[in-house]
Amino acid sequence: MSFVRLALPAAALAVFGGCRPSTVPEPASARRTYVLMLGDDTVAVDQFTLSRDRVEGTVVTHLPRAVVTRYNATRNPSTGRATQIVYNARLPDGSLITTGTQPGVRQVTIDFVGDSAVTRVQRDTVITVRAAAPNAFPYLNYGIAFFQLPISALRAAGTESGSYAIYSGGRVSTPI
Repeated sequence: MSFVRLALPAAALAVFGGCRPSTVPEPASARRTYVLMLGDDTVAVDQFTLSRDRVEGTVVTHLPRAVVTRYNATRNPSTGRATQIVYNARLPDGSLITTGTQPGVRQVTIDFVGDSAVTRVQRDTVITVRAAAPNAFPYLNYGIAFFQLPISALRAAGTESGSYAIYSGGRVSTPI
């Protein structure tokens, strides 16, 4: 498992060509599919469409069971920064994923506002969590599309480096 965690940032760097400023504009829209493998085993498939103001896609994983996650992230086209992500994860038959006695999560919405992230998790009721998340970008496990967002922000800022974090919900963000 640690191999996958270490390999994803390296793969994203190789795939997206580093973080040096580029005079080449981002395409208006691009459809991509990535297959993540560990040895001969397929760990996940991420298929997404990236446009100036949106990233929409589906990640299919099978660790420890098959899960289909659909996501839609909006971003500010002038800064490359994410403003919101909405996603849901389901079993392949469309049923909710349940754990113990908890009802399944129907949908998660994360709004990035200033230096905070506001997460709304909808089960039978909605639970809202506000977390400090300065310079944070959304991240879903095995979602290669989400590595493009900080790279887009670096391009928009015309800089070679920056301090960013990933946020996938909860109370903390993780520096990258």
